[in-house]
Formats: sequence, structure tokens, C-alpha cells
Amino acid sequence: MDQPLPDWLAGGLSALGEWINWPLHWLSLWIVYGAAVLVANKGLGGNVTMQRFYAATSYAAAPLLLTGLSPIPCLGALAGLAGIGWSLAVYVRANAEVTGLPLPRAAAAVLLPLPVIGLVILLTGGLLVALSALLLL
Repeated sequence: MDQPLPDWLAGGLSALGEWINWPLHWLSLWIVYGAAVLVANKGLGGNVTMQRFYAATSYAAAPLLLTGLSPIPCLGALAGLAGIGWSLAVYVRANAEVTGLPLPRAAAAVLLPLPVIGLVILLTGGLLVALSALLLL
């Protein structure tokens, strides 16, 4: 389809959409991954309500503002890496404080959903490949 808008306007609107979507992406990741961490907390013996957990872990979002500097050459990559590391440290510490788990178990609860999500993605991808192979036969 032809684009009825001038290129500069279409590019500007696309950049605006990406800029608006950036914090919404972090918010959805925080909610979904937080639910998986809550399940891991319960499995490791932590005792916390959903409200207290999300209230405590919300402080981990502030350091992620450093990832907004990522377009800056050299400094942006370092700032983004520092922001993600700082955010992870705040998330683990908040998880430990609110659940009453020791710090190593709280860190395990935060990191445990990663391989589980990876396994689900691999199984889903394998299932989709198998289904597409069956449909092509």
C-alpha cells in the first residue's frame, strides 16, 4: 500500500509510537514476569501477597530509565547495562525483603522463571515446527 503521509511525518509518528510503547513494554514484562516470580517464591517457601510483592518490586523500574540513553554512542550501552544490573539488584533485594527469604533463595526465585520460560518457548517452537511439517505432508 502507498503511504499517504510524507516520509518525515510517517517516520516521526513511527518513532513516537516506539517511544510510547517502550514503558508499556517494561510494564507488561514486570507484571507477567512478576507472576512467575511469585509462583517461584511460593515454591521456595516465601510468604507474600501479590499487592506487597508488586509494591516492593516496582522500585526496580526506576533504574531502567537509564536504558533511555541507549541511542547515545558508547555511553548509552554502558548506561543501559548499568540500569539493567541495578534494576536486577533492586528487584532481588525487594523480593528478599518482602518475602522473608534469605538473599540467595530470593535471587533463585527471581532467576528460576528464566529457564522455565525458555523451555516453554522451545517446546512451543518445536510444536509449531512439527505441526507445520505435518500440514505440508
